[in-house]
Amino acid sequence: MANVDQLIKQSRSADEKAEGAAAKLAALSMAAVTEIVASLREDSKTGAWNLARVLLTIRDPEIVPVFLDLMDDANVILRLTAFKGLGFWKDERGRQRLLTELTDQKKDEGRRTLAAQALGDIGDERSVAELRSIANEISKREDVVPAITAPAAVAIEINESALRLLISIAVALAKLGSHEMASTVVSLTRYRGGDEYSEDEVLRTEAVRALQSIVGPGVFAALQAALRDEYAEVWPAAIDALFYLGLKESIGELVALSEKGSPDAAHHALIRLRDLTGESFSGESAAGLSEWWAGHAADYQSNICYRMGKPIKLPTVIELLREPHLQDEVIRELIVITGERFGYNSYAPKKGRGDELHTRAQEWLKENGNRFTVGGLYKYGRKQEPKQVF
Repeated sequence: MANVDQLIKQSRSADEKAEGAAAKLAALSMAAVTEIVASLREDSKTGAWNLARVLLTIRDPEIVPVFLDLMDDANVILRLTAFKGLGFWKDERGRQRLLTELTDQKKDEGRRTLAAQALGDIGDERSVAELRSIANEISKREDVVPAITAPAAVAIEINESALRLLISIAVALAKLGSHEMASTVVSLTRYRGGDEYSEDEVLRTEAVRALQSIVGPGVFAALQAALRDEYAEVWPAAIDALFYLGLKESIGELVALSEKGSPDAAHHALIRLRDLTGESFSGESAAGLSEWWAGHAADYQSNICYRMGKPIKLPTVIELLREPHLQDEVIRELIVITGERFGYNSYAPKKGRGDELHTRAQEWLKENGNRFTVGGLYKYGRKQEPKQVF
């Protein structure tokens, strides 16, 4: 199919035609899949990820068997795409295969981590038992225990791939309603590897990012400490986690960081402050934020979650989907709150998305909105107690 070949070529390009070509390929659905897969096997470098994304935007359930076959493909991009794609489909065939990958101790931790992530995305609570069992087994290993029990003073070589798997399982369990691994993730936000080859900075970042999804004792203190981590990539993950909590105490931390943090961290904190308070802070006014907070802190109550200066209301957040430039950020927030994606696919072209997300979210709200109380803390559709993070 000459037309498909041309679209594949354009999708791999770095120019403005790439997104449009990818959208046309996705519209061809299963008719284009064989040639896309063949092209990726032939060339895994030039614009390969742009092309792989097309497979993740196809809406035909017949793509599921394709993903199942690609899980063992020699091409790493196709393997990664297969795991990610199965997470998008609430398909029992995919769930069972992912459980097999997760529970097979002969598989490397990288594949098992991808399986855990996808199981969390599928959102089927029947996966909890297997996720919990694997987490318990890993947590007892000699090359893992020191990283959990004394994370800041590890003196032996740690299996960091196993730690990464633990973090992924913790997030998956949280998405399925269980926050039982909060203490493990909190510990790993302080992890310092015992040798020069350690990837402890990356692991700390992943642990802090996981706290965007998890509620449990010590979470808030861990986020406070993360704001002072020597590794800069940790900071935005912590800032967003504080924002997702939406607490009065979150605002206080972001105020302090906006005034005294590094320029990049301060800028990110200021953006999240605007989201939480509804105030139009500018970079120039950041120096006076502590004075502003001293005069307004009494307007906020503990154990209440805020958005735009008022106790959070789900309809108010959904209305922000009307703003095209806010959609990606707001939908990520709504996924954490509700557990629903509303048909959102981060890999799909933005062009033409229009009001679809807002319309679908509004329709869902009519049926489910009464489950969400004003000012409540929710993670993936389940109400949490704010004071549990302290």
